[in-house]
Amino acid sequence: MLAAEVKPARMRLQGAIRRHSASIVRYLIVGGTTFALDFGLLVSFKEVAHVSVYVAATLSYLIALGFNFVLNRVWTFAARTSLEVHVTLYILLVIVNWLTTLVLIGAFQRLGLNYELAKLISIAPILTWNYLLYKMIFSIRKQPVDVGPTVVRPT
Repeated sequence: MLAAEVKPARMRLQGAIRRHSASIVRYLIVGGTTFALDFGLLVSFKEVAHVSVYVAATLSYLIALGFNFVLNRVWTFAARTSLEVHVTLYILLVIVNWLTTLVLIGAFQRLGLNYELAKLISIAPILTWNYLLYKMIFSIRKQPVDVGPTVVRPT
């Protein structure tokens, strides 16, 4: 009986992957480009502009976050409405991702891994749930405000 249940579930998963493959590829391109931008700006600010590593890291991270938000919103998920809701949820997700990264790096270091490898490993679950959550966030539409029934009075 279990084998009979696995086949339909696998077929549903394969169908879902086929339906979303274009947005998954765009998401990975945006993520890779964001990483390259973040890293390139970090090095440029530190080595060319000669600012402290903390200022360089902060500036590069914030610029990369803005770049990532805009490209995922416009290109990956083609969101068109509710910018204020998207920004709020995106900021909350960034905070959750940051805290999760700190927890995972700390846990992996306690297991004896160096911080670089711990950081790389922590990317996998975050990358996965970010795609799913971004898809949800960028599909949210601003709901019209219900002001009650409209009353038409005869004149």
